[in-house]
Amino acid sequence: MASDLLPQCFHRGSAGVVKLGLNQAVNGIDLRLAPPRTLAKLRLDFVFEDGSPVNRVSVKLIPASGADRNSFSSDKNSSSLELNVYAGETYTIKASHSQIEGRRIRDWENLPQTITITTPDTQLRIAMVEKPKR
Repeated sequence: MASDLLPQCFHRGSAGVVKLGLNQAVNGIDLRLAPPRTLAKLRLDFVFEDGSPVNRVSVKLIPASGADRNSFSSDKNSSSLELNVYAGETYTIKASHSQIEGRRIRDWENLPQTITITTPDTQLRIAMVEKPKR
């Protein structure tokens, strides 16, 4: 079974790969780990343009590295979402909300916002804007 190492790189996307076979000796590898990250909380409160709360929002939290792996949904009875993030890191927040009214579907989204986490507890109010009808 081989292990993969990412040499001389802090960003996985730009790293090379060193393959190690079972019991294979490799010289010249200096493994360095980035310092541990500090966990923080990000609370997002969603509102319509008139300030009224928006429940059941879908959210993508995209770290500056571009890894789009973090999708969340607020509860059907809540207009808030609390997420674990890391202090000092930058994230882009993309949110969407849809409602069915009779035979019509209405969609809202936020203007994508970028935030750098600078405190252990960060709160952000996200205004949802209705998308034009198609």
